[in-house]
Amino acid sequence: MIPDLDKLPPLLNDSESPLKKLLRPFLGFLFTLGFLGGLVWLYTVGIKKSADAELNVAGGLQSIAAELWMRGTAKEIRTTDPDFLGPLRDEMEDLRGVLGINPEIMVIPAENLPGQPRASHEVLFMKNTKSCFTLRVWVDEFEGKVDIVSFWTNPELKESLRKSALGDRP
Repeated sequence: MIPDLDKLPPLLNDSESPLKKLLRPFLGFLFTLGFLGGLVWLYTVGIKKSADAELNVAGGLQSIAAELWMRGTAKEIRTTDPDFLGPLRDEMEDLRGVLGINPEIMVIPAENLPGQPRASHEVLFMKNTKSCFTLRVWVDEFEGKVDIVSFWTNPELKESLRKSALGDRP
């Protein structure tokens, strides 16, 4: 036992000052706010960077499609099968008379359905907001090359081309 307990000084009061009670939650709030603000900033910068990359790819594909339409080939196109490129050029040559020299070209992301070859984008050649000819392409961003996977002509346009080639005979 401790002698003379009543002669010891009183214990200090452990209660915090009101300033400390306000300062800790306020600093926690500022830290959380800064953390969330940083996450939002990184998210928006990431979205902007991704959108810029997609716009660059779409713009590149439009210029490649225009060159393919005018010349029948482009240096960025990786030639895989000459038996595929021949009918493609023939189809484009037939359509050039209908669509003209400068058709509207639109690039959209491809929907890969079961049974279709895998593609990254579809290039639409349009006239009066109607899709007339579609190329499905795979973009190899690492090598900077484009593979033409398949092509499709609007059946109505194909029928009118066939009729004009036959001279409107039934």
